[in-house]
Amino acid sequence: MKNNYMKYLVILVVIIGVGKLAWDFMMPQNAMTNQGDMMSGGMMNRPQIQNKVVAVADLSAFETAGKTLFDANCAGCHGDNAAGVEGAGPTFMSKIYEPSHHADISFYRAAKMGVRAHHWQYGNMPPQPQVNEADIEKIVAYIRRLQKENGIF
Repeated sequence: MKNNYMKYLVILVVIIGVGKLAWDFMMPQNAMTNQGDMMSGGMMNRPQIQNKVVAVADLSAFETAGKTLFDANCAGCHGDNAAGVEGAGPTFMSKIYEPSHHADISFYRAAKMGVRAHHWQYGNMPPQPQVNEADIEKIVAYIRRLQKENGIF
């Protein structure tokens, strides 16, 4: 009798866990934006806006094209030199955005499909249909160069 009770309890816990994951996936407003993350004591982190981002003086022509595209399409939320804008969008000068955590493909997906808020409390990022894959390639090259110059990787 006791074995049956434990078996049913384990099944119930698994069902509840799977249901919770499915609910969070299907309902972005119920995901981490409201719950917070465990590492920050229940509140989602806000990256420090990076006022002292080192701008890169010797950008290649490809990176310069990326900077121009970034300034026109991304800086409104992600700030000059990807330093972030308080209340609008996170800095990319954070370990969260280093290649080992957010590979280059993450930037392509974000621009193409948008991003559900998951690391920071800035709200969901809408898709950016005005930038194409060639544009994103240049933007990523610029961001990665900024990150390298600022010791992100």
